[in-house]
Formats: sequence, structure tokens, C-alpha cells
Amino acid sequence: MLNFQNVHIGRIETLFKISNIQLEKGKLYTLIGKNGIGKSTFLNTIMGTIPPLKGIIQLKYTLQLNKQIAFVASKFEGVEFLNTREYIALGRAPYTNFLGKLNNDDNLIVDKIIKLLDIQHLSAIDTTKLSDGERQIASIGRALAQETEIILLDEPLAFLDYENKIKVLNLLNEISKKENKCIILSSHDIELCLRHTKEVLIIDNKNKELILADQNILLEDIVKLAFQGINL
Repeated sequence: MLNFQNVHIGRIETLFKISNIQLEKGKLYTLIGKNGIGKSTFLNTIMGTIPPLKGIIQLKYTLQLNKQIAFVASKFEGVEFLNTREYIALGRAPYTNFLGKLNNDDNLIVDKIIKLLDIQHLSAIDTTKLSDGERQIASIGRALAQETEIILLDEPLAFLDYENKIKVLNLLNEISKKENKCIILSSHDIELCLRHTKEVLIIDNKNKELILADQNILLEDIVKLAFQGINL
């Protein structure tokens, strides 16, 4: 569903290239690379906010990109007087009128997502009162409410404890399959992601090229590709 053909990723000069890779719905991809190699630029290029320097990305972009791609940042601090349900409901904004009023169908979708994430007990709680893990799961809920085929997550595990990292990874795995989404998350938790995801996108530090690795790739091989030439 997402095809890259001879794509060069970067803002002014090429950070890395993508020869020919196809990403599919129903899969969770972990994006791995050293700091500054262009992971966030890659995600922004998919979102259409940064054009590729060269090549073709085969995705039928429309004027309402927020109906195609949802984005989850590394951390959501919460907003005072905004409860969890209201925050998740913000994902319905592309479908509501200019007043942002939810109709019955919108409310049913929000309720379905809250049940899917098993966070009914958090619905009425102010987002500033949630834990980091709970806010991250709520952020995933907001992305799901957009009903997009693609979900991008930029370092979603960065500020979570070990238990919540596993919970988020398992949740994303389940969502990718059950909801038939193409999900891409960038992460430095290589070993953890390797245990919980099957598809690995590695930015080869030496050749400056994105590689879609076999699910049986070894941790040591990922480290060599992503960090070769760097004193660890």
C-alpha cells in the first residue's frame, strides 16, 4: 500500500535513500537508526510535510491527509480540563463540522476505541492526571479515531517504563492485525522491539540506505547495520 521507488530522504541534502520497498497493511514496522540519520524526516516525508528530494512514493495523497495518516508523538503531557474521552474524540476532527461537534456515529467510534483499548476506567479522568503509559495509550486511541490506514509513531516508547513499553508494543501489534493498519514506529529499544515485532526497517549507517529486514534478523546484525562506524 505504501511503495517507495528510488526515494531520497532529506531536507536540503540526501540523508538516506530507499531503492525499492513496499510496506503493507496489517503489519507493524519498527524503524531503527542512529540519532540524526533522518528517522523523523522519513516519517514527515510519508506525511507529506517534507517532499522527497528524489523518487516516487506511491500513496494517493488527498487534500485531507489527516484521513489517510495519523501521527503519534513521543510524549503527550496532557491538557488541563480535557479528559481522556474528549482527547480521543479529537481524532474525529477531520470528519466533524467547523464547530467540532460529534454526531452519533462519531460517538460510537470513540466508544468502540475506548473499549478496544480497555480504558473505560480512564474515560472521565483529566489527561494531566494520567500516567505516561496511560497518556501514550490515549494518544494511540486518538490516532485510531482518525480511521486512517497508516499510523506513524515517533519514539512512542521513549518516556515509558518497561511494563508500559511492552503493553504499547503488544497493543500496536494487535491493532495492526485486527484493524488492518500499516503502523510504523521509530525506536531505540532495539532488543525489545525485535522480540515484539516481526518487521524491521533499518537505516544502514554506512551505505545510507533503508533496508526492510527479514523477521529472523539477529540483534547483532541490526546493530552493525544501524551503528557501524560508531564507537558504542
